[in-house]
Amino acid sequence: MTALRIVPLALVLALTACSGSGSGLGNIFGGNPSSNYCQPGTQVQLVNPAPFQLSSNVNQITIVANGDTDNIHPNPQNWSIILQGNFGTINGGDLVATDGRALPHPFTSDFYYQSQLGQTLPAGMTWAVSLQQNNSNCTPVPLQSFST
Repeated sequence: MTALRIVPLALVLALTACSGSGSGLGNIFGGNPSSNYCQPGTQVQLVNPAPFQLSSNVNQITIVANGDTDNIHPNPQNWSIILQGNFGTINGGDLVATDGRALPHPFTSDFYYQSQLGQTLPAGMTWAVSLQQNNSNCTPVPLQSFST
């Protein structure tokens, strides 16, 4: 009977250890932000290509951050984009500040950053976009996805 109690308790402890209010599966369980995820210090989302949409001729990714008092703004070159597709991963270049006047404005204080991919993405794929802090062991923060 003791063994039957240990298994559910172990499952609860495992799920609690993975929980957080950051991004990814931790959102399901609530709790404190995961210290394992890279910490941009503000809300960040994909703006170009448009999230969850079909786009063609994609060779750069643009994200927007809410404000300039975050961990990205002082040194955007310390951050980059990772794309996970059906057949592998593509690492984007370091972020650079970019003009976002023609892009969507989801926040009250929008700051835009762009990552060059070095290639045009092939058609017929879905890409999950993540934000990573360069030279860090933290887990990249999942953003939105799009298709080509």
